[in-house]
Amino acid sequence: MLPTVDEARAIDEDAIGPDTSGETTTGVDTDAAGSAMAAIEASRLRRANAEQLAAARRQLDQISADKQAARDRLARYREAEAAHAAAVADYEAQLEASRAARRRWELDVAACQAGRRERCQPPATLN
Repeated sequence: MLPTVDEARAIDEDAIGPDTSGETTTGVDTDAAGSAMAAIEASRLRRANAEQLAAARRQLDQISADKQAARDRLARYREAEAAHAAAVADYEAQLEASRAARRRWELDVAACQAGRRERCQPPATLN
């Protein structure tokens, strides 16, 4: 259902403002009014497009920042993982050296007890 003339005028006033020229509807250039409304609609469309573009750019910037933050976290994790692996390897090397020294000492003790005095250590002295 089409609006009444008064409803259409109210809609037009909301869109382009009240008619202050004092002209009646029959005296208004319909092409000028249509062009004004088209210009207003085009302006609204440009503004909406600009807002949408700005929002999309903000989202893309946020996504890029999030990706960079994730790459940084992953790099820090990998560095920590490598440091941990190096520490574990160092500990295992120290542990193996300690075990080898203990095995040599046990062999020396067994040899000393078996009579091979060259494998005996001198008793520890307290200073």
